Amino acid sequence: MMQGLPIELISAIVQDVSETVDLLHLRTLNRLYKELVTPRAFSKLRIKNSIQSAQNCRLIIGTPSLAIHVREVVYDSRDNERFQLPPDNVGKSVSILSADDVSELEEVLTKAFCGITALPKIESVVLNFWPSSLCQESGRESCENPCWLINRQLTLLRAIHHSMKTPRMTTLTLNNVILPTTGCDFVLSLTDSPLSFISVAVA
Repeated sequence: MMQGLPIELISAIVQDVSETVDLLHLRTLNRLYKELVTPRAFSKLRIKNSIQSAQNCRLIIGTPSLAIHVREVVYDSRDNERFQLPPDNVGKSVSILSADDVSELEEVLTKAFCGITALPKIESVVLNFWPSSLCQESGRESCENPCWLINRQLTLLRAIHHSMKTPRMTTLTLNNVILPTTGCDFVLSLTDSPLSFISVAVA
């Protein structure tokens, strides 16, 4: 039924859709919808704090027909959630990430964020740091040791620092930052970067 609509009306419908999952469904209708929806669906690349999500991000970056539309990368956005480190006496009911899971997560996230230099229209990167991530096997939210959270922050900041070599990225937002003294060098290096806007919120 929607296939017979004028292209102006279809464009208006596409512009009114905000949820990524709905946009991706629209892309599957036919070639016209795919052409109209793809720029909007992939303008913002959202990466969850999970191995699978980081791998999916790398696939998009590695696909030129999709990568050309990405203007913003947002890491681990969580609406209406309050930052809180897990207590020292975590109960058995709370899932804790293993060292192997943390290592693999850091590796794929590093590769994903180092790869954003391949995005020809990237303008903005937003990093949100939370002390938990999605378990690859169970899909459940798992707490992280605070030390692992700090290490992950440093890992991603180094990857972003590598990506800032391209003048296309002009905006960087960091939320819930907890940095040891060793992270100060990164903050100081931002003054010599091509960024025109920097926002840092400390947890």
